[in-house]
Amino acid sequence: MRNRFLADTPALLAFLTDPGALGGRAADVFERAQKGELSVIVPAMVVAELIPLVEERKGSAGIIEIARRIARGGGFTAVGFDGDTLERIGALPRTLGLHDRAVAATALIFGAAVLTDDTRYRDIGLETVWD
Repeated sequence: MRNRFLADTPALLAFLTDPGALGGRAADVFERAQKGELSVIVPAMVVAELIPLVEERKGSAGIIEIARRIARGGGFTAVGFDGDTLERIGALPRTLGLHDRAVAATALIFGAAVLTDDTRYRDIGLETVWD
């Protein structure tokens, strides 16, 4: 099994709020990341998308919970945007929305498989992990 993964927004939301909704392999990756056994990258775009979803369910305390859950698990790394990310976003097909292109660009930069059930990432050559 590879040791570097990237969380898409729905996968991270499920991990934080409803782990039973995760596919089996995705759940295993998140569990192992919490133990520090492998790496899950959390792009800034995913965190930005997640904030209103978590606030809607848990209020502003949910944002603090996100930060704590990511920090507590030794295998989670939050990453921001840089020039390379922006260039790769621009090179990806516009059939993907901006958020999905940002996730894909970050996965390409880090050579990570995407934790998602969204098959469109496979259409552009990325490995996905879910079931």
